[in-house]
Amino acid sequence: MLKTYAQMQKDKLRTMNERVRDLSRLQQQELERLTLLQQHSDSIHPPQNASSVLFYQNAVAMKASVEQVIEVQTQRVVNTAHDLHQQQDAAAKQRAYYLALNTLLEKRKPAKSRED
Repeated sequence: MLKTYAQMQKDKLRTMNERVRDLSRLQQQELERLTLLQQHSDSIHPPQNASSVLFYQNAVAMKASVEQVIEVQTQRVVNTAHDLHQQQDAAAKQRAYYLALNTLLEKRKPAKSRED
């Protein structure tokens, strides 16, 4: 019965490790998006000698819009980093729990052999 339970915990650990990998990839994607947005924002410069006021206003408004998106994206990066950290902590605890169960199972094996 303990072996079955240990196998269930091993499966749970495998699932948690997969989630850590997925979150790590997601965090990397979010960081890449943030970098691209920042590069795009840096490339938007209102023209100094704009031929029309409307052209200048549009450029300023576009830059402001991109800056707002950057704020949202920055929060997404922070959130994914937090989620990743929490999942890594949970997986580490699960790993320790599974290893403790395995150790217990290994200690029981010799005891059963001596009884036989």
